[in-house]
Amino acid sequence: MLILVNFYFQRLVVNRKGYFGEVDLRRCFRFFAFAFAALIVGTSGQTGASRAQGARPIPRELPEARADSATAEVGNAVRIEVLANDVGVPPQGQPAPEMKVDNVPACATVQVDGRALVFRGSASCVGADVVFAYSVKLNDEWQSAAVSVTVRPAGADTPRSPDTPPRPQDPARRPPGSVPLCSLPDADWQMARIEGGTFDKSSIPGAIIDFAELIEDRTFSVTPFCITIDAIPSEPVERYFNNLNEDERRTQFPELATRDAMPPGQADPSRAAANASQTMALAFSKRSGERSGRALALPTLQEFVAAAWELESKYPGTPQAEAFLILVRSGNLQWTSSPCGPGKYWAIGPSTQSSSQGRLVKLCYSSSRIDRTGFRVVMKQ
Repeated sequence: MLILVNFYFQRLVVNRKGYFGEVDLRRCFRFFAFAFAALIVGTSGQTGASRAQGARPIPRELPEARADSATAEVGNAVRIEVLANDVGVPPQGQPAPEMKVDNVPACATVQVDGRALVFRGSASCVGADVVFAYSVKLNDEWQSAAVSVTVRPAGADTPRSPDTPPRPQDPARRPPGSVPLCSLPDADWQMARIEGGTFDKSSIPGAIIDFAELIEDRTFSVTPFCITIDAIPSEPVERYFNNLNEDERRTQFPELATRDAMPPGQADPSRAAANASQTMALAFSKRSGERSGRALALPTLQEFVAAAWELESKYPGTPQAEAFLILVRSGNLQWTSSPCGPGKYWAIGPSTQSSSQGRLVKLCYSSSRIDRTGFRVVMKQ
């Protein structure tokens, strides 16, 4: 490099007669700047390569089940989110890992419910060391940990551990702004708990004024219920109805008699609402309820509006509230259980008219109609 620089300098400042002539300083400066930059880049590249060769991979934590504790009252079920502090658990939205419980004391019962355990203790648990084990299958290997529960007499002011979510009917103990969630009848569903009450259209939040316009009465009342935040995705509905034989289709669901399969879902079937007639939605809800031991149904028109109202007024900006409002307006009409004539029911969804694009409207559909029509389910409290 130095030899080349010296040669170039001589060519610039010495002419053919052997004495110093005029020097083009700009060309000289550009050359030296270029040479210096090349030298720096080459050196830094070597340094970076040497660092890369000496770098060590960051170690990853191995899957691990960790101990949990909770507090319960006699006779009251407590949901213990045992996977919340474990390492290597698939995130929400993916199938829950397989779990099992062992060595449950005779004074208590413990059931696996999705990603959590539901504990219920009797009076004989009070004052005793209530400890049992749970195991979760992570990366095809079982990981185990202990769960200890302090059982207090019924009616006692029961402090709750960080591992145990507060009772949904106790809003003062919930973190500010968090949406209370229900225990799920299906691991892939997320249900918001709606407290209900009497709703007056004159005080509805402006962001959901189109919801209020779906109700004709100025005031309406609903009892507490839980509702799925997302519409039921197409895959489980397709799996259920595609497994029906021809006789079952003909007798139970006449609209399916000539179909080999349900209409295809949207581009992403994991997020798409199921295209289903109301008859299919009712049958799926009933079947799912029987399997989970819950009473499931389609929401009424009033429950749809109450859910949007309560989520927007009490929990604005939370992921669950925004997901509910966005997905109701996403394009799939949603079945309700509110009749609008013999064999017909209200379905709600966004308007396609240019003058009211995106605003919610209600349409009176025959119960056998399938037209990009999905559904949510409710669970009564």
